[in-house]
Amino acid sequence: MDKAGIREVAKAAGVSISTVSRAFTRPELVSERTRRKVLETADKLDFNISRSATSLKSGQTYRVALLMNEEITSWFNTEVFAGINAVMHEAGYDISLFQHIDTAENRRDFFTNLPVRRNVDAVFVASFAIEPQEVEQLKRIHVPIIGINTPSAAGFDASISIDDEAGMFTAAQHLISLGHKNLIYVCSEAIDSINSSIDARGQGFVLACKMAEATHQFTWQVLAVPRGKT
Repeated sequence: MDKAGIREVAKAAGVSISTVSRAFTRPELVSERTRRKVLETADKLDFNISRSATSLKSGQTYRVALLMNEEITSWFNTEVFAGINAVMHEAGYDISLFQHIDTAENRRDFFTNLPVRRNVDAVFVASFAIEPQEVEQLKRIHVPIIGINTPSAAGFDASISIDDEAGMFTAAQHLISLGHKNLIYVCSEAIDSINSSIDARGQGFVLACKMAEATHQFTWQVLAVPRGKT
């Protein structure tokens, strides 16, 4: 048996083809009673709207990109993904993950190719800064960019962050004041700086230690390990 199309659903539900389309893609424009009738009919006829066809018509992909400079298995990235998904999934969006945007070259490649592909409706950036020209590339195609714990809010349409440098500075000061004699900050090694939150925390640690050297007896070091091993 051939699969039912939108015309068959409209006829069986006693509504117009445009009403069937709106019931799937713009439910706020259809009464709850009508939408329920359409969905029940569609279910009986094993019908569903093609998402790719809908995207072509609306210009929306119903997909967002999440850029991170480490693997999603890190605690922070897992929590970021869960938070974004909790909101975007309910709104009908999928999330495309772009891991290991850990060098300036990788970042440039993403922002160069995205305008050509135009395959996301928004970009979330976790824990690193972006360049003005990269922002401009997204603005040309009307794709908003949102920063999460980025070193700076510059260029983002919206952002939320903590002060990583000040936080690490305070933490290191606290340990020094408690009398600890050996402090080590373990971080990912620098490959090609992208001005990340890791860099900011390192700066806070170094500053606190240097400021305390004149008044406290202790040793300190920054221990950089291969990325993905921290």
